[in-house]
Amino acid sequence: DAGGNSGYREEKKSETSPATEESEKPSFYEQSTDLFEKKAVKPEKPANQAEVKQAVPAKKPVPKDDNHRDKRPKQAPLNLAYLPLQEKIRKIVAKFPLISVRQLKKMLKHEDFGRERVNYIRLYRVLRELNLDTRAKRYRYYRSC
Repeated sequence: DAGGNSGYREEKKSETSPATEESEKPSFYEQSTDLFEKKAVKPEKPANQAEVKQAVPAKKPVPKDDNHRDKRPKQAPLNLAYLPLQEKIRKIVAKFPLISVRQLKKMLKHEDFGRERVNYIRLYRVLRELNLDTRAKRYRYYRSC
């Protein structure tokens, strides 16, 4: 045992290394993608336009029958421009409870509300009459709606 390798036996390495064996087998990813790959098939071109018309089925006209529709009359959308100022303010506060008086005045100027021009003093007076003069009261009103 001059070499100091008393109990050591050298194993013969196989002719193919493990790295080359793995490269020969397709990986799991490659196997799974092969299952889902769709092969592109080119459709045959028709010889003339008559074949195209026959291939596409014609749509049948749907008979106009009102039996399937709801018989209830449709409600017209509420036109906010014709409401009184107090109702307009209630509608805005119900939708936007934390709105400031300045923003409220700006919204009243919008065309949806009939371009209502109102000054701050009148607006504060109406809010006080409606008991909506603070943000807390407006939020409480919003919660009660």
